[in-house]
Amino acid sequence: MKPENSKQSTEYRRVDFGNWLFAGLLVCYFLPILIVDVVPTQDGPAHMDTAGILATYQHPDRSRVRDIFEIRSGVHSNRVSQLLMTVWMTCLPVDWAEKFVIGLYLILFPISVRYVIRRIRPENDILSIAAFPLVYNYSLNMGFYNFVLSLPLLLFLLGYCLSCRSQLRTRDVIVVGMLATALYACHIMSFVMAVIALATFVVQRIVDVRGSSPSDVCVASRIPRSLIVILAATAVPLYICLLYAGAEHTAIICDTLGRRIPYLVVNTALVSFSPLEIITAAATSGLVWGAVIQQSCTNPWVSIRNRWTPVALSFLAIYLLAPDQFFGGSMINPRLALFVILVSILWLADQPIARSMKRILMCSGCGLSVLSLLLTATNYNRLNAQLRDIASVSESFDGTGTLVSLVFSPHGVGTTGERLSLRVKPFLHAGGRLAARCGLTNLRNYQANTDHFPIRYRTGFSPYRHMGLLDGVVPHNGLESVPPLVDLGRYRMATQCDVDYVLVVLLTPEQERLKPVQKLFRHLQAEYVLVDVSPAGAARLYRRLRQDR
Repeated sequence: MKPENSKQSTEYRRVDFGNWLFAGLLVCYFLPILIVDVVPTQDGPAHMDTAGILATYQHPDRSRVRDIFEIRSGVHSNRVSQLLMTVWMTCLPVDWAEKFVIGLYLILFPISVRYVIRRIRPENDILSIAAFPLVYNYSLNMGFYNFVLSLPLLLFLLGYCLSCRSQLRTRDVIVVGMLATALYACHIMSFVMAVIALATFVVQRIVDVRGSSPSDVCVASRIPRSLIVILAATAVPLYICLLYAGAEHTAIICDTLGRRIPYLVVNTALVSFSPLEIITAAATSGLVWGAVIQQSCTNPWVSIRNRWTPVALSFLAIYLLAPDQFFGGSMINPRLALFVILVSILWLADQPIARSMKRILMCSGCGLSVLSLLLTATNYNRLNAQLRDIASVSESFDGTGTLVSLVFSPHGVGTTGERLSLRVKPFLHAGGRLAARCGLTNLRNYQANTDHFPIRYRTGFSPYRHMGLLDGVVPHNGLESVPPLVDLGRYRMATQCDVDYVLVVLLTPEQERLKPVQKLFRHLQAEYVLVDVSPAGAARLYRRLRQDR
């Protein structure tokens, strides 16, 4: 009796330690967004600007906003983060409204991973520690807030459906319906991946042999059923991807596979700002893939029978073959890579794991989590110095006018001219943050130039069409090219709308000698006055001369 009590006491201590470790990491992962003034994401300022437009759209003093923008009606995806910011802007400062959205994701994502693992195999919940290095991923730092908010909803939906597989009550139908609706409102990609995952579970239930004891069904008869599930789960994604690729694209499929497989091995979905992140990303993927290979070699038949095997193979097939741009969306591949490694962790959790392997995953995951946290905090703090310098010109705005920000070095510029950010462009939409803070009308809001967000430009008012230039041709990305190629006067002639403020951000001496840039500054000298220069020279603010049309 005494040894049994000692064993139970040891187990309780182990569980208690795992809970405290998880809770400690969960709290620590808020530090990077708390120690900085702003979170240096690429598209985050555009989300803030859109939320500001929604919050003040009906205000009497915002007639200029109503003239340029319109709110899209109907039920659409990709708008939850803007709506949450709109609500929180009524009681919080603009920057804290953004941090609230990010904080909501930071707390829900690890909890959702732990929730699913506890639903499928509670004794493996310590594996949720391995999800922490995935938190500050490329999609979050890109500012894809709707997508990252959809990740915990996806996991909660899958975990809840797995917990009620034996029977489906009315309450379960309501909960599943609410989770699916919220998931669709966040992001259509996660909704589609959830449908694929649930479909594989349904197929497994259909082909599963019921009423047979283990002695009645030999291993040889289980393998074909598992293969049927795997083929059924991967056939449709493969067909869709190949159909979309078309005959004219089949020649580049091998090249695509040759690039995406190394990206998945290194796990570039976790690389955002610095080359050091490549090390932590590769170590994280090595930990997960190494555990997957070890478990597959140790228990091959258990691995094949794992209910997450068809899901993982389906997600892998989509990642390898899906285009990086689909239905108007872009940067699809890094998001799909995140799904693959996330499902791989759930695959590991849904089978017996040796205690020694659990210790390795826990200790390695904890170490990588701390390293990822330190790198993120360092990068955020390093980028905030230049962001604060740009924000200092906000004191020179005198009223509610229109603003265009021209960003010449969206990756940032260091003291010796080096890029501050490896992949993410944290300065690309810096004007959107200033517009949200100061109540300005930001003409350079890329979200209004697409059909994926709550607002859009009214017909004839898009600066991407009337202001952006490239070798005399009007493109959609002239405002966001490097350097920006714009014609401010053309926009005024086409829309009868003045550009009251022009914010020039991170202009380098080399770019000043370019002919299109010199032409732009001749226009600024003729019709604008320089009203402010940031202390470090990262931003220059020009105001239109007061004159009659």
